Amino acid sequence: MSLHPLFVAVLVVLIGLAIWTATKSRDQLALLQQQGFEISHDLNGNPKLLVDEAKRQLAVVHHKGFERLDFDRIRDIELAFDSAVQNDTNFRIELFSDQLAYDMIAVGYENEWRARQEFARLKELLGR
Repeated sequence: MSLHPLFVAVLVVLIGLAIWTATKSRDQLALLQQQGFEISHDLNGNPKLLVDEAKRQLAVVHHKGFERLDFDRIRDIELAFDSAVQNDTNFRIELFSDQLAYDMIAVGYENEWRARQEFARLKELLGR
């Protein structure tokens, strides 16, 4: 039994996009660090959520760039998820700040436990 050629082509494209996105994200992280951001805590997530305690800043790093947020300009943080029939899904931390173009940015996690763990760490770091 052979794989359908279309399936193989789609798989190759998806793998290529994943590699490209990871490379671009690494490049953005390097640029952030060149600009003086020192990572004191890595709160993981997608996109990556980082903390520079000395500068009292957060950074959200993705393949298109990064957002730097000053601790004192973060209006609110929330643990959010989507309710589904069987169970809740799409666990994320939502950050609200006037430094963002759209007022809010979300950092997703693979499961509820991880999202709650990183949310608790973030609240502690922000002193909330």
